[in-house]
Amino acid sequence: MKILVVGDPHGYKNIKDIKADKDIDLILITGDLAESDLVRDAFFKAKAKGISDFRKAFSKTELNELYTRFVMSAVDVIKHFAKFNKPVYFVYGNLFGMEYSIMNKCVKDNRLDVPDFENEIKRFKNVLNIGLRKVIFKGITIAGVPYFDSLEWINEFDAKDNEKIDFAKKQEPKVKTFLTSLKKVDILLTHIPPRGYLDLVSVKFAPENWKGKNAGSSLVLKYVKNKRPKYVFCGHIHEGKGSVKVGESNVYNIGCNGDFLEIDLK
Repeated sequence: MKILVVGDPHGYKNIKDIKADKDIDLILITGDLAESDLVRDAFFKAKAKGISDFRKAFSKTELNELYTRFVMSAVDVIKHFAKFNKPVYFVYGNLFGMEYSIMNKCVKDNRLDVPDFENEIKRFKNVLNIGLRKVIFKGITIAGVPYFDSLEWINEFDAKDNEKIDFAKKQEPKVKTFLTSLKKVDILLTHIPPRGYLDLVSVKFAPENWKGKNAGSSLVLKYVKNKRPKYVFCGHIHEGKGSVKVGESNVYNIGCNGDFLEIDLK
């Protein structure tokens, strides 16, 4: 079986250049579907100024435009891959993790007119969000782990971010329960890399105190070491693009913005 694995698209402008040939059986996407520039830039600029919520820097009209562009860029990515009439499995990245929940609250509180991503993609019957789910396709077992805020990560990178701490206390136990109960699978599709592998932060726009640190997940690493899935596909830390063996598992950080991998499962 041949699969196409697409790294974090981030609303990649030339997404149409990535094609699923006729011999592709399945398409996997590692998360972060939406265009990230506006949200990411606003987040880091606000952080540098000590502003905890970047949305306060935008007018209602600007927020509406930002979030509409954000959602529809993700829909466009899904629409492109759905047209190949192959199963498309994806997980949420951090842009549609905590941010999506906050965005929906912001939309409601400010009475914004922003499309809902999950409603928009319901028309694509071959598309499935496999976050915290196990699926079987042609005898191949695949499990998905979306982005989740981790107390381990927050304590090292963002110890004073109470909002993230609150999300971590809700999200992390769900992931731990899922991975603890998950038996061995053939493919683990996870937004976050296993900790210590393909996860070193060095991107120039990251805060200085983040650089040189591992931003992967110990929960994911524990599962990989204990259950030994044959393949692990991840993204999130884009500068970690590459491949490595972790025990018996072949781990690939696919990258982002047009990066992809075609692989024959053996």
